[in-house]
Amino acid sequence: MPIIRNGRIEENAWVSLAETDAGALSRETPIVVGLAEWVAGRETLIANFDRRAVRLENADAVEEIADDLDFIDAVILVFPKFNDGRAFSQARLLRDRLGFKGEIRATGHVIQDQFLFLQRCGVDAVEVKDGKLLDAWNRAHKRFKGFYQPALAIPEAESEDKVARNDGFGGAYSRVEPAVLASWAY
Repeated sequence: MPIIRNGRIEENAWVSLAETDAGALSRETPIVVGLAEWVAGRETLIANFDRRAVRLENADAVEEIADDLDFIDAVILVFPKFNDGRAFSQARLLRDRLGFKGEIRATGHVIQDQFLFLQRCGVDAVEVKDGKLLDAWNRAHKRFKGFYQPALAIPEAESEDKVARNDGFGGAYSRVEPAVLASWAY
């Protein structure tokens, strides 16, 4: 299944350990395990594979892998329905509170309209189940550049926002005179 990462379409290199014969995998194969598999076989997985990812369901507590983040290269967050936002909170906890520097990927029922919000929560990549939608997902990555509130940094991409960015703020702030902006601060 292809993924969108930082405005690029890539093939998914991660292999699910539950769906593959472990004996057929080499040490260099990047593997994905569920939280229960990680907790049960943490030491074995660390000893036998160089790259490891943990798949978290939206009801799983991120804190369960907090002490192991140095051994985890990616966390894959599952969205069972597009209107279930618990994975957004998991992403923010991983980036903000736990300082996770690896890849955070969204999978499941994620829609293009959520892509910007995912990125602002710290998600690096999204698995796209329907290959016909790859261009639409890629456009969603480039849609806006101006924001009203602070969040995590988003990788730079060519913006489709037609507003001039001459004051450093972008978005709607570009249309407002500096004196009006100063008055909004009070």
